[in-house]
Amino acid sequence: MDVIKNIKAINSETEWPMWKRKIRDLLDYHEGALDEIDGKLMKPSALVADADDKMVKNHKVQSHLYRKANSYVRSMITCAVTYAVYQKIMDKETAYEVWEALKQHFEASSKDQLFKICTDFFAFGWIQANFETFKSS
Repeated sequence: MDVIKNIKAINSETEWPMWKRKIRDLLDYHEGALDEIDGKLMKPSALVADADDKMVKNHKVQSHLYRKANSYVRSMITCAVTYAVYQKIMDKETAYEVWEALKQHFEASSKDQLFKICTDFFAFGWIQANFETFKSS
């Protein structure tokens, strides 16, 4: 858990791409963690009443993997968000739900990105000195 101290708590959309990459790199170390946030590792369904020993053993292994991965991911993420962000994700049951809530909150939609590009474009202004240098080239 000491490694998580090197990841600054996320607080804004501008921090999301770097924070997401760092968290994914950290989670890659733990078995099943990336599968958990990517929605590939699911909680095993309940065993059928007439399950044989092999099915019971397999279920136990899968349940243990899911529980460990889910717990690890939730712990890492909650240690790397601000209190305000934590309040937005604390009601989520699974690490996958936490990750999806963060993505929804911090990843801009294509409309948002287009709006920002247009705003930046129309706010752009040439500085006279730079324009003269560009013109004479």
